[in-house]
This record gives sequence, structure tokens and C-alpha cells, in this order.
Amino acid sequence: MGIWVAPLDSVPVREEHVRQLTLEGGDTFTIAPGGQSLIYVAGNRVWRQRLAGGEPEEISIRLELPRPVPRPLLLRRVRVLDFAPGRFSPETSLFIEEGRIRWLGSEDGHELPAETDIIDAGARFAIPGLFEMHGHDFGGFTDGETFLAYGVTSVRDVGDWIVRTNALADRSDTSMAPLPRYFYAGDAVSNWIIYREEDAKTYMPRWKEWGAQFIKIHPPISWPLQLAVAEEARRLGLPVVAHGTTIEEITRGVTLGFSFLEHTLNHNRSYDDILQFLAAAGTRWDPTLIAGGYSDLLLRDEPERLDDPKFQAFIPSWCIQHARAGSFMGTTATTTLRGRWADQLAGIRAAHRRGVKLHAGTDVSCLISQSVGSVGLSLHWELEFFAQAGIPPLEVLRIATQQAAAAVGAESDLGTLEPGKLADIVLLDKNPLDDIRNTQSIWRVIKGGWLFDPEKLRPPVSTSPDE
Repeated sequence: MGIWVAPLDSVPVREEHVRQLTLEGGDTFTIAPGGQSLIYVAGNRVWRQRLAGGEPEEISIRLELPRPVPRPLLLRRVRVLDFAPGRFSPETSLFIEEGRIRWLGSEDGHELPAETDIIDAGARFAIPGLFEMHGHDFGGFTDGETFLAYGVTSVRDVGDWIVRTNALADRSDTSMAPLPRYFYAGDAVSNWIIYREEDAKTYMPRWKEWGAQFIKIHPPISWPLQLAVAEEARRLGLPVVAHGTTIEEITRGVTLGFSFLEHTLNHNRSYDDILQFLAAAGTRWDPTLIAGGYSDLLLRDEPERLDDPKFQAFIPSWCIQHARAGSFMGTTATTTLRGRWADQLAGIRAAHRRGVKLHAGTDVSCLISQSVGSVGLSLHWELEFFAQAGIPPLEVLRIATQQAAAAVGAESDLGTLEPGKLADIVLLDKNPLDDIRNTQSIWRVIKGGWLFDPEKLRPPVSTSPDE
């Protein structure tokens, strides 16, 4: 995180010759003209630091970002999902103004602004925008167009360079760019950042100041250091997210008061004692079944999924080739993999019955070798997996929308379709309560009142990371 200085007039450089110049900025600095000082970014602030030492000087930058307002939009003949009765409404109208849902129901008694755009939804099915609850930007290898094309209007980013995630969130909030909303941790806390317990008190307040909405702990950071991070995060009011791939990680994570545990037990069923522990503590669990490699089994059974025209239009060819080649499960016999999969589904089914707060995330990028899948589409596969575990489609949709919004503290603005909330809406050709796979029958996507046609969205040209 910090910047260190060493003289070059003595070779070899010894540790006693090295001094720390700054506590942060090690990933962003540049030498200023004249060579006497350097410029670095820390979160959303810019600093000048003299190489001779002394206190850093902030370079004041004041940005006033314009906020374009979408035109009023009226959806006619739309069926709206209502979680309370657990069904879609009859055909109705839904009016959006300044990016929020203003009213639902009959148009009688409502006067529309002259500039209102009117869309006939053709009796299609409206669900809230979907949440990807375990995403990573991976330095730009994911893109907003693909997320939106697959109905993902919000992403919980659990570990990326905070300067970039700040920029993505700003662009999403202040432009009509095809980007999802971002809820993010910034840089994950790992053993290359935190070496001593006092480091938690040094860096956690900076994370919060720079915009982090929660803290992500990434192994193999030691348990005493995880405790120090958890205590400081709790003092600052920041939830903690960590891994739950082993029984030890789950039990210690719950004991330390972590809000979320990510991933599932490595190739083992989650048994009842663990599930009771999660449910009693209220710890949220995002099993990321896709990242466990079980999409490999899905594609062994249905290889034609990779031939889907939409998939091929949005996903780089090198990513599709990666998927066809399989994953780290590639050397595992199908019968063995199918048995492991049955155990995983049994654990998810039991967790839901026990009242564990489940979430749908994927941890998928073509840059993760163990995952076969893609940004956007893989979330729909994760929803299929939840349904295969025996969770009814209505509850799967609730997990991916209403409960996800509550988990990131956005339930007053997102997660359901009702007056006053932000207009994040996915319009489907088919009823997802009949078959959860119908969440993939996307006709249009609305994010904050901006209307997007997946047929017209296309991501930037993407090349292999090796090119």
C-alpha cells in the first residue's frame, strides 16, 4: 500500500537504507516534474509528497459531475412481480419519472408529462433488476454492457482496486452509461497489506474514507489478524466478508461476527450443525456454486449452451474456448462430479429449510481458471442451481433481488417494484415462476429509468489477456 524509498548509490541496498515515505499510494504514484516529489492517489484524493520527507500536501480537486435525467417512461400492458402475494399482477401500467417508479395501476386520474416515452410491454413479465452478489472487475475484463444485457443491474464487488471501483460507481451513478450499480469493498485485506494487528487500525479507517462499503478479508491472512480487522471494522460500522470454504473458516468466521461467508465447503456437503450455526447467527452465505466448478457438469450435460447466439455475441471467443476446454474439474470423472454435486445441492436445500440467508453470486470471469462461465449469464445458471436444490422459483427471485438489496443496505431503493423505488426492472418474455430458466428470456432492461435493448448493447472488443 505504501511507498518506500531507497538510495541507489549503495549496492546492494540494505534494509537499514530503506525508509517508508507514505502509508498509501504505492499502486498509483508518479514522479513529479523536477524529480523532487511524487504525486499519488489514495482512494478519491490526490497528494503531493516531497521525496525528502515531511507531511504530504493534498492537491485540491473539486468535481461536479452532471447527472442526466432520463425522460419519463410509461410501460403499458406489463405484469409486475409482487412478492407479498407471490405472483405477477394482471396487465397494468407502470410510470417512471426521474429514474424512480412513481405509480402502478390504472392510468385513470394520472396526467402524463408531454415528453413521456410510452412502451407497450405486450403482457411481458417485470421483475426487479438482478444482483450479482460476488463480482470482480479484474482490471477491466468485465463490462457493464454484458451485465445489463443479462438483467444484472447491481453488482456487489468483493475485491478490486478501489480507485477503479470508485470510478465505476461514479460513472454508474452520474451517467446514462450501460453500467450496473456497484456496492464494493475496494482492495481485499490480505497478508500483503496487513502484517501486524496495528495495521488494521491504520488501514481500515482509510478504506472507509476512500468509499469502501464493507471489508473483504482474503486468506491466508492469520486468524489473529482477521480478529484485529473484524474488531476495527465493527468499530467503524463496516460489515466484514470472508471465505467459508472449510469448516474452520465457517465456524471462526461466524464466531468473529463476519456478516457474509463466500463460497461453499470444498467438495463436501454442508451438514446440519454448520447450517444451524449460520442460521442462528444470521450470517449470510453466498455459496458461489459456479465458482466451485459445477458449471462444468452443466456443460457436459448440455454443451449446446455455448452455442447460444446471445452468449456468443457478448462473450469473447477466447472465453468460449476456455469454457469448452473445461475447468479444474476437467480431469474429474462425470460420475464423481455428479455425486459431489448431489451433496452440494443437498446442503443448499437444507440451508434454505433452516432459514440460512442465502445469496446468489458467481465469482466468475474468464480469468478464473476454475470457473466455466461468463459475466451475466452465469448468474442465471446459479439461479438454476438454487432451483435444482428445491428452492421454489419465487424464493430464488427473492434471493436475487429483495434479499440482495437488503444485504447491501439498499432495500429502501432497490429489490422490489413499488412506488418510490429506483426503476431497475427486467422485462421477460416468459414467466420465471413457471421455470426459473425463463429469467434468461430478457426483452428489455431498465436501470434507473434508462431503457436498454440487449439486442443493441454490445461490449467493447475484447482480446485474450495473453495478447
